[in-house]
Amino acid sequence: TGAAIGFARKQGVDVEALSTISTPQGDYVLARVQDIGKPAVEVLGGIFTDALKSLYFPKMMRWGDKAVRFVRPVRWICALLGDDVFPMEFVGVSSGRKSRGHRFLSSGEFEVKNADDLLDRLKSVFVLPHFLERREEIWKQAEALAAKAGGSVPLDDDLLDENNWLVEWPTALTGKFDEKYLELPRPVLVTAMKKHQRFFPVEDAAGMLLPIFISIRNGGQDNLDIVREGNERVLTARFADAAFFYAQDKESSLDEMAVNLERLVFQEQLGTMAQKRLRLIRLATWMAETSSSDPEFVALAERAAALCKADLVSHMVVELPSLQGVMGREYAIASGEDPRVAEAIAEHYLPRSSADSAPETELGRLIALTDRIDTLTGYVGLGILPSGSSDPFGLRRATQGAVQILSEDDGLPFLNRMVLNAIEGYHEINGIDIDTQKTLVDLRNLFQQRLESWLQDRGVRYDLVNSALEAGSAIETIKAALSRGLALAELSAKDEFIPVVQAAARVANILRSAEGTGAEPSVALFIEESEHTLNKTADAVRVLVNASITQQDYFSLFDALVKLQSPINGFFDDVMVMADDAAIKKNRIALLEKVNSIFQELADFTRVVI
Repeated sequence: TGAAIGFARKQGVDVEALSTISTPQGDYVLARVQDIGKPAVEVLGGIFTDALKSLYFPKMMRWGDKAVRFVRPVRWICALLGDDVFPMEFVGVSSGRKSRGHRFLSSGEFEVKNADDLLDRLKSVFVLPHFLERREEIWKQAEALAAKAGGSVPLDDDLLDENNWLVEWPTALTGKFDEKYLELPRPVLVTAMKKHQRFFPVEDAAGMLLPIFISIRNGGQDNLDIVREGNERVLTARFADAAFFYAQDKESSLDEMAVNLERLVFQEQLGTMAQKRLRLIRLATWMAETSSSDPEFVALAERAAALCKADLVSHMVVELPSLQGVMGREYAIASGEDPRVAEAIAEHYLPRSSADSAPETELGRLIALTDRIDTLTGYVGLGILPSGSSDPFGLRRATQGAVQILSEDDGLPFLNRMVLNAIEGYHEINGIDIDTQKTLVDLRNLFQQRLESWLQDRGVRYDLVNSALEAGSAIETIKAALSRGLALAELSAKDEFIPVVQAAARVANILRSAEGTGAEPSVALFIEESEHTLNKTADAVRVLVNASITQQDYFSLFDALVKLQSPINGFFDDVMVMADDAAIKKNRIALLEKVNSIFQELADFTRVVI
């Protein structure tokens, strides 16, 4: 046949070489193709060259006249498979069997006999090659020095990892600073140590900082006193600057700082941070009024929104941007603001990443969500969307943060209502007219992608993710949608799951080829008993389903759907849906629409792969 000839051509064989194979699904044409491999030594070079090109670093550079961007100049490549060098080239450097050790503790190149020899040879020239071994060594030394000083090092995985990737032969050492700097807020001291110098702070048994730090040197024990003196001198200068900035900032209130937000641009087309502040006040107040009947909570939301960006113009945050929000909380407490407002100022930047936790307080969650909805509405309203791996404005991160907040809070307004209110805010405060329909569609797609990632990260199968997110009520909360996805993953292991999927799919598949009615079925037009049975069962199940939705109890909802399976099968056994009588046909389609709408409260079962 023509199909067989095309199949043979695609597989690169003669049609005469085809044979047949019998399967439970019937007979198939079979082509046997032999793909001859190549020696590993011939293919590894290309694989590793591609791997090196795909490495990503926050700061990439071009070296010399080379077109390839990389984080550092490449001086040598030691590439061995067993005893053999496998050929490869990267940025003009060819592979060989020579390597080097620590830049100061070893001398010159050395030749590597084979791959097994490399790790031992590296240790002999003062390089700990395995990152886990190096990390463990850093932590062991840091803990030992802290214990000797009468304290301990608070675990900070990011700081530990950063030190780990900066050294080959780690040596920890202890330094000191003047106790007077302990009067500064802890976040200031810790941030100055971590961000500027990558030092580990040391605290006592009560969790209070000691005037001690631990730094990690890339080298041995020689001249440690000189290194310690240099570290102490640099850190003291950092602390002196911080003390000066902190004293200056405390001379102004957060309200006075907020006036200067006019000097900061939020986005060229979306105005200044002062205008963003006004939009946040407007949106946060509306959200608080919508989600709470407590006038005090509404007032707190308005106050937190008014102050949450004020510290961006403080001297301390200009010097240490990572302290945004944190210093706002410190200044709010110092000026006598309500502690709930102060905490919300700090929390509204959370979560900063997918590994971070959402704000713990109700007010913090509201302000954090307000900030993200305003940002997303503005950027997406301008047509700025993430593309591929490019997301220079962090819109995926903002969406992820919003999803994380909404996944834990059912009391906040529905997403569409928040976006519509934010659009009104841009018009009222900035005079910007945003295309409402396009923005809602683009934002829905952006949130849909993050919802899929959220569920898949928690082990939910891809088809169950699609099934869960394509169903449900159009006005349900994000928390409910995600809860349905998680429940569906558990329900898929039940014996009744596949029969329910098949019953639901039978209903949906008929409706695909039928013209919708949007009407309630008429009992008077039922002919067969199975029509009455299915209709009565659907009414009873709908009551149970509505109660389950109210409680977000999707396991009870599924148990209710199981009751539809037998009546559906009986209906299809007895009834021809596409009857000759147009009225009967329309009525049966209406009945199936009624049943389908009940299934849709849990999932679009046609998306489930069996």
